[in-house]
Amino acid sequence: MTALGDRLRVCARDDADKPAVHASGRWWTYAELIAAADALASQLPSSHGQVIAIAMDHGIEAVLALCATALAGAIPAMLDPRDRGMASHTLHTLAPTAVLALPGSELPGARGIDIATLALDEPGDLPWTPLHRDPRTSHIIFTSGSTAGSKGVVWSELRTSFDWQINRPKPLHREGPAAIVVPVCTSLGFHELVRTLHFGLSAVIVDVPFVAALEELRELGANRIKLTPTHVELLLATAVELPDLRTVSVASAPLSPQRAGALAERAPRASICRSYGLTESGAATAVWLHKNPGKMSTVGRPIGYRRVTVRDPDGRMLPPEHVGEVYIDVPMWDACDGYLDATGGFAERFFNGVLKTGDRGAMDRHGFLVLGEREAEVLKVGGRSVSAPRVEQALTGVPGVRELVVVGVPDRWLGETPCAVYVPEPGSSAHDLARRAAGIIGDAARGDGRSDDAPRTWLARPELPRGPTHKIRRGELAREAAAWTSSFPLVIAPEHQRFPAYDLEGGIAIVDGAPASWCEQHDLEAGSRVITLAMRQPMRPLAFGLVRAERAARFVIGPVEIEGAGEHVSDRLLGVFAGELVHLALRLPGPAPVAVCAFGELPGFLPIGDHPGWTWRREAGSGEPFADVDVAAIARGRDVLVAAAQRLSAAGT
Repeated sequence: MTALGDRLRVCARDDADKPAVHASGRWWTYAELIAAADALASQLPSSHGQVIAIAMDHGIEAVLALCATALAGAIPAMLDPRDRGMASHTLHTLAPTAVLALPGSELPGARGIDIATLALDEPGDLPWTPLHRDPRTSHIIFTSGSTAGSKGVVWSELRTSFDWQINRPKPLHREGPAAIVVPVCTSLGFHELVRTLHFGLSAVIVDVPFVAALEELRELGANRIKLTPTHVELLLATAVELPDLRTVSVASAPLSPQRAGALAERAPRASICRSYGLTESGAATAVWLHKNPGKMSTVGRPIGYRRVTVRDPDGRMLPPEHVGEVYIDVPMWDACDGYLDATGGFAERFFNGVLKTGDRGAMDRHGFLVLGEREAEVLKVGGRSVSAPRVEQALTGVPGVRELVVVGVPDRWLGETPCAVYVPEPGSSAHDLARRAAGIIGDAARGDGRSDDAPRTWLARPELPRGPTHKIRRGELAREAAAWTSSFPLVIAPEHQRFPAYDLEGGIAIVDGAPASWCEQHDLEAGSRVITLAMRQPMRPLAFGLVRAERAARFVIGPVEIEGAGEHVSDRLLGVFAGELVHLALRLPGPAPVAVCAFGELPGFLPIGDHPGWTWRREAGSGEPFADVDVAAIARGRDVLVAAAQRLSAAGT
């Protein structure tokens, strides 16, 4: 970043009035941008090896924070601020010298930027001891990808400078600004921004919704743009045309040849490029529509100074049309390149300038790379490989499902089984969905599928977690789903249907689900997840609990005593069941908090009562009391949870 700081000072001197960045509704010239960044840099520590965390993803504040860090000679570390829990954990792991964020940020150690006064909030005590990093480091970008947590990708000064030189913009690109439509905290936006600033060009930071920004991009005359396939779909859903564009590059997930052709019609004077690369490697391959229209189903040939190969599990290169893991050799790497504080598999993934991408693919006979599923998307079910995207495609359009992702969860007998994490439509039932899905997969088995590829478990979530470029975080979903399914180590079969379960005591089990006849007999709410307290011999239900995923919270309703007044389930057993419901709800996928509801006015529902640490509130217009769970107390141990549930149950009776 020292080189970028030097270049910025040259631009401020030689091209003072040249537009640098358009953000937050106006152009900033190079003179204005560097003067403002200098004022912020004077308030930052200035030393090689010191890390400045930038927890911003849009607006002029993010650009000023980056420029100030470069002028101070520090190392910028870009991270996504929208997932506050992950961002907080990342900051404690990174231990930066300072954290720059938007005003009012609740991240630990954050200092907000006041644009009016060009001042930073007063520094507070950092909840960590700052760590110095290798002074050869240029920048760090935190990404989640297919992993459950974030990982820091390190670029050295050597690699960054070399990347700028080999990706020097063509002369026609100097005629107008570049459009950056993804967050600057990702490689897709960050690398485009620093490259633009390094060469003294102009950039438009899109910090409004993409569809609303299309007209702004037309007015500003943007001539090059990088998009994700999600942005392409948003553009094609409008009637907007972009005649001023000269280059459109589509990165990240696959883009069909048909959509590439439709994109070319909206930007008739632009060269359309599909590229492939990772945050760790930068762009590695590319294919241009006007040069190779018949190859848009691939991601292209290796670009200059990149070597892309496909290898077997032993690292041996495979011949064309053989599927293996994609390797990328990066040029001009340094010792600090790779992953921050890498251990185990991560330390081996980027070694000696060679990146093991984790992607599956094959080279065709003309040297074009054809991508398959990532290793994280290939499930090993009973020793066979099952494509999660293929199962998802087969289930597209299942009634009651808005979005769906299939992940693998550990299984005692098969090693791994498919689990569907989905966003439900109102009123949908997990059991109905499972039956429909089994029928659809069974129909597909007449082709090249198998009927036992149907997901064994269906978990509702208020929404699917996505990264800054809208990619679904499969690793996070797999971790959450595994936490749920591991709670049910047994299988029981009431009415000849199999349900995951675990034993409590005395032949009583807690069951994930319930036969349809039980649900219909007791008129349980459609669309909720049913958890049953069941007697095993003879097989009969004792109590029901219902869990549902919503944007506001994951609700636990009950427990519900369903037997007649003459038969009684002990308070202790109901207390344990109440505790288990809360415990299980905490394991359901989704970031929303847990709330426990007591519907005392409904027949058969057991009121929960009051308890220290639980705050009652009333939903507007619903007339139903809710209680916020003291999650910190629950986290202290299972015994605390069960004891609290027992007291709640006793108070209710």
